[in-house]
Amino acid sequence: MSVIRRLAKRLRQFPNEKGDAEKVSYYVLYGMITLTVLLFGAFFFIGYSHPFEDNPSFNAPMLTDVIIGFMLLLVITTLCVTVWTVVRSWKCGNKGSGVNNGIPASRIAWGTIAGMLILLVLTWLFSSTNAISINGKMYADTFWLRTAGMFVGTSLILLLVALCVVIYGYTRYYRKEK
Repeated sequence: MSVIRRLAKRLRQFPNEKGDAEKVSYYVLYGMITLTVLLFGAFFFIGYSHPFEDNPSFNAPMLTDVIIGFMLLLVITTLCVTVWTVVRSWKCGNKGSGVNNGIPASRIAWGTIAGMLILLVLTWLFSSTNAISINGKMYADTFWLRTAGMFVGTSLILLLVALCVVIYGYTRYYRKEK
């Protein structure tokens, strides 16, 4: 049996032991943190002050292509894992009431999707359409200005929500005492 077939078989059975998902997520998280720190460290410490050939007043770091490639790889990997997870959840999910162990999992999933879509639409609608200067030239394409603002605004809101949830979770021991 080839290595790819064994890996595919293992992924179909995943997680089959208690702690498998936790071990994999642990290694992936720390591997990604290590790789990110190394790449960004190299980006800033190796040829960062390299002047741009056409206009020496601009900076053209030598490892910009590596960072862009890394970010594209992360986005593509995230999209692939997301699609795989959605398909797997759809196939393996409980087709009954959507309640697992007393938790309304189906309502939570649909609420999360609806909330994310509403947040994306609202941040797109309220994003600025003012022209911006990019490398000395004015950029005024309304659709792309709003789209960029949507991603920035949504990211900031989600980071703020995540911070609030972490603080709330961190203080649970203090709330239990009262």
